Amino acid sequence: LFIDTTPLIDTYREDFVHYPDTAVQPIDGQLAWIDTTLGGSHARWKVVMGHHPVYAGTSKKIAERSDLQKRLQPLLDAHAVDAEYSGHIHYFQHIRVPGSDVDYFVNTSGALTREVVPFEGALFSSSDPGFTLCTVTPTKLITTFVNEQGRIIYQYVRTKQP
Repeated sequence: LFIDTTPLIDTYREDFVHYPDTAVQPIDGQLAWIDTTLGGSHARWKVVMGHHPVYAGTSKKIAERSDLQKRLQPLLDAHAVDAEYSGHIHYFQHIRVPGSDVDYFVNTSGALTREVVPFEGALFSSSDPGFTLCTVTPTKLITTFVNEQGRIIYQYVRTKQP
């Protein structure tokens, strides 16, 4: 499920000059759509993708993530989402937070990267530029972080019984 995270973050909603369309999008309407879509899905793997991360180690404003943790994470947990993929932070991260079964993956940038900021729950992080590859089979969801030299620097395999 691809979602627009910007309208779920108050910082963007309140900046009418730079994000005029964001403020007019109703949060409740978008959350209801996400809830209904995830709740009605019988997909074997439930994956959500959005620009802003729910969790990340970063020096960027905590409000971006706390708004998503308050608004989006309960839906991810309630509907047994397997993985949430995002970007925005400009380095690779794989995060698991206590009390949640969601794997949170943050993709790096293909160009500009930032220094890694340590974060509780981080299983992996790297400031290498590169890309994320996702492979899905009936029994595996494989997330692979590949750096700019084409080397696999991290791989995580989430499995389900057939």
